[in-house]
Amino acid sequence: EVVEGDDAVHGYTEKLTAPTVEFTLSHTAQTSLKTLHDLIDTTVTFETDTGKSYIMRNAWTSEPPELTGGGGEVTMKMAGITCEES
Repeated sequence: EVVEGDDAVHGYTEKLTAPTVEFTLSHTAQTSLKTLHDLIDTTVTFETDTGKSYIMRNAWTSEPPELTGGGGEVTMKMAGITCEES
């Protein structure tokens, strides 16, 4: 956020935000929405569309999983303590 004074821009301030990731996975007969909902203190590894990989540590499910696409997919949202490029 920009910090402006009467005479000039004085700099900026930063606000900490938890790293988050949203993704979709296939829903099968073995998929437990309750297990996905109850995830805490887990490690999430993911690769972006551009091929970069990240590791989110101490992650938890931040919103209840949702069935989408006629029940064939689950949309997940997770947050974590740290996220590093791997």
